[in-house]
This record gives sequence, structure tokens and C-alpha cells, in this order.
Amino acid sequence: GDAVKTGKNSLAILRFPDKSTIRIEPNSLIEISSIVERVNNESLGSTSLILKAGRSVINIINKGQAPVFNIKTKNVAIGVRGTYFFAGIDEQSSDLDISVQKGEVEVARLDDAEIADSISAGKGVTLEKGQNFTQPQEYDWIKKVNFDASDKSVEPNYLSQHLENKRLEFR
Repeated sequence: GDAVKTGKNSLAILRFPDKSTIRIEPNSLIEISSIVERVNNESLGSTSLILKAGRSVINIINKGQAPVFNIKTKNVAIGVRGTYFFAGIDEQSSDLDISVQKGEVEVARLDDAEIADSISAGKGVTLEKGQNFTQPQEYDWIKKVNFDASDKSVEPNYLSQHLENKRLEFR
């Protein structure tokens, strides 16, 4: 039920009991629904977050087959195994960008689970205006994403640079 909100020149880094890490970028809002528990070196349950605004880089440590980390936005559910990935919402267009550096994520629309896809390492998708996914591809903008969830540097222009790189590529 807690929420983490970052300001224009700030970020937050959360480390979870299973050693997964999330970097919440400037101007972002994330709600925490549940957190995985660690008992006798075993992970119990899963971590569930709601990305309401902004963007995050998530590094998940999971050696099992079942997803232990779930993220939702207004339109999409993202199921995660052992993965390094990025998820960001463009506040002007409401587009959701998801890219994966390592591992794989499963994405599905909340209103229609038939609209789903799997994104593997080096690829990304955009959910345009909350409706349709682009095909998973190796976009150039993915190469410019900082996937280190432990990086404490604050880059207030990162989102605008990311969005400009993406717009140039899609033009």
C-alpha cells in the first residue's frame, strides 16, 4: 500500500529481500502492492508494483521458473523472471516503453489478455496510447538505456533524451 514518488532532480533505489533492485527515476510514482519475503534463504510470495508515472529500471534476481516480480500500469501487466529491464511511461502521449537487457518479460494488456507478447534480451516494445504493442525489436533507443538499477546518478534530462531518441527512430 505504500507509494514512492520522486521529484524532478531525485531518484530512489529500493532493494528487496530477494536482492532484486529497482531504480525509480526522476518524476516517477510507484505503488507497492506486495513484497517477496525471505525465510531460511527461500523466497516466499512475490513482489508486485504499480507504475503510475515515470520510469524505472528493474534488476530481478530469480533462479526459479515462476515469476516473482510483477509490475502493472494502467493498461499492462508485466510478468518478470530473472531479468534486467526498463519500463517507462511518456506522460504526454501515455505510451509505455519496455525494453530488456537480460532475461525475458511477458507483457499483456489488462483489458484483453489475448493481446500479449514476450520480450527477450536486447529487444523492446511500445504500447502506443494504451492500445497496441509494437513488435518486439532491437530498437536503437534501447542501447542508450542505463540498465544499472544501483546507479545513483540523477539525470534529470534522461527521459527527454530517451523520448527524443525514440521519436527520431520512429520518424
